[in-house]
Amino acid sequence: MTYAAGLEAVTIIWIAQKFTEEHRAALDWLNRITDDTFNFFGIEIELVKIGDSVPAPIFNLVSKPNDWAKQVRQSAGQNITDTKLLQLEYFQGLKTYLEEKKCNFKIQKPAPQHWTNISIGKSNLNLSATINSRDKSINIWFNIQTENAKETFDKLYQIAFKDSKLAISPDLSWDKMEGRKMSAVTLKTSGDFSNRHDWNRQYEWFRTYIEKYIRFFKPIITSL
Repeated sequence: MTYAAGLEAVTIIWIAQKFTEEHRAALDWLNRITDDTFNFFGIEIELVKIGDSVPAPIFNLVSKPNDWAKQVRQSAGQNITDTKLLQLEYFQGLKTYLEEKKCNFKIQKPAPQHWTNISIGKSNLNLSATINSRDKSINIWFNIQTENAKETFDKLYQIAFKDSKLAISPDLSWDKMEGRKMSAVTLKTSGDFSNRHDWNRQYEWFRTYIEKYIRFFKPIITSL
């Protein structure tokens, strides 16, 4: 609180391994007695390990300002649903995760939608990270949206299909998408984006396979 006063902070985030009920009540009280220009957050941090993976942090929100979700909706300029709000939070988390891992690619500014795009250096060819709540999956799409998308797809298929299965994943799906203007090369895995405890595993999957996509496809598409 002393540092916050000195810096004239309006958003204060307290991160701890565990909050007592008294500390949580104190944050809730501060959010009640201050106006909406001040925001107090309490976040518990824990580590999870899946198999032989390196322990990864998970952040659990235990205290937040009153009507915080409403404020986010208003700042977004639209009355978005709780699902859209969670999608926004998910991709904000993914962006932060990738930045902390110092990845050599960047995702677009997060938005309340089920996808985010990644540029790979050529117009009308890009990657998308998507979340699907219906079948509880997360996906990567290599989107081919050129004027002659089907011809581009056929050319890529001829020169890259076999090697892509080795370099990226044997589960890669090449979909010409007949009847639509675009084609795609996709990869999916199970993942419920509404499960915050699983976010870091999902983020790491995205990081691993987006890097593989870029490493494999970028040299190929620059020669097209």
